[in-house]
Amino acid sequence: MKKNAKFKDIVDCKHCGLHDICLPVSLSSADLDLFDNIIKRKTIFEKNKIIYNYGDNFKSIYAIKSGSIKTIKTDAKNTQIIGFYLPGELLGLDAISSNRHSCSAIAIETTALCEIPFAALDEMVIKIPGLGRQLIKIMSREKESDEIRMTILSHNSAKTRLARFLINLSNRFSNRSLSKKSFKISMSRIDTANYLGLALETVSRIFSTFKQDKIINIDNKIITILNGKQLYKIGQITQQ
Repeated sequence: MKKNAKFKDIVDCKHCGLHDICLPVSLSSADLDLFDNIIKRKTIFEKNKIIYNYGDNFKSIYAIKSGSIKTIKTDAKNTQIIGFYLPGELLGLDAISSNRHSCSAIAIETTALCEIPFAALDEMVIKIPGLGRQLIKIMSREKESDEIRMTILSHNSAKTRLARFLINLSNRFSNRSLSKKSFKISMSRIDTANYLGLALETVSRIFSTFKQDKIINIDNKIITILNGKQLYKIGQITQQ
């Protein structure tokens, strides 16, 4: 299911490029050293490998170092993608209250994770109050992500859904000090359509329309926003 391998660059939290947006952002240098001691690094999941399944016992949360993850829920008839996770984001918070995962998590591409055993983290929160506050902030951000998805799906217009999806990705990359105008979209068209509750043909057609209208450019998996004002207008969002 997973294999351990050395990251190309093994670094501690203090020197990680994602430090400013990840869990230990508010910690002092001494507290960071303590936090570093509980992290299990070197965990790499290849494309389509499962990180955890629905109903699995809760053991750890995961910080995404590189790559991307999708979370899904399944029933007898359907598989529904409910979230996408990018570098610097935490995965597995869904299980904190029930001690069991409420969804499954799958690697979209080769993905490197830092595994944080929750029992050790729980003990450390008592010793380092700032860590607990940061965890609460991240959980609040997760709640906001759920609300954003519901807002996206509440619109009947397929164009509005896709525009809001691209704007959300743009903002998340911007929060990581990356370009908000040009970014890699690692999820497939099929996954994007599933997440947005649209037919694959509809999503492909709208992507083509956005490209023809010079709202975006598409080069393989790289999306470049050419006309942000128009994209925000279609998404019915006031541009900041």
